Amino acid sequence: MINSKRFFNHLTHEEVIKYIIDDSVLCIPVGSTEQYGKQLSLNTDTVLANGFAERMVSEFCQKYDLWLLPPIEYSLSSEHSWASGTVSISIEFFIKFFHELVMELIDSQLARNTIIINGHEERPFKVCPSFYGVSKHL
Repeated sequence: MINSKRFFNHLTHEEVIKYIIDDSVLCIPVGSTEQYGKQLSLNTDTVLANGFAERMVSEFCQKYDLWLLPPIEYSLSSEHSWASGTVSISIEFFIKFFHELVMELIDSQLARNTIIINGHEERPFKVCPSFYGVSKHL
């Protein structure tokens, strides 16, 4: 199990100053809220991404100074819009959200490294070119 002090949002602002350094890596799990038929819950992608991220941080936190951010539970799921419970956001909003999130992370602490743990097919990688603009600020 991951040490709760490796959850970025469990830190106080004094602890962020103390523990988060230039080489720290912030891990952001990305899932979705969409139908999975009768057998699985709407948050299946989020559970998988977050579980993988927790294990990765747990196993490699000391070697790579990894920190886990809360999962993003909404993404591009328009192909499932026919199903009750599916929540889909536009690609434009998705890109803007990630841009603003990363810019806020850059402004709020020293870490300059981010890993996106994708639990929802290839969709985040369709928007990776948009992160080029963010990387210029690092």
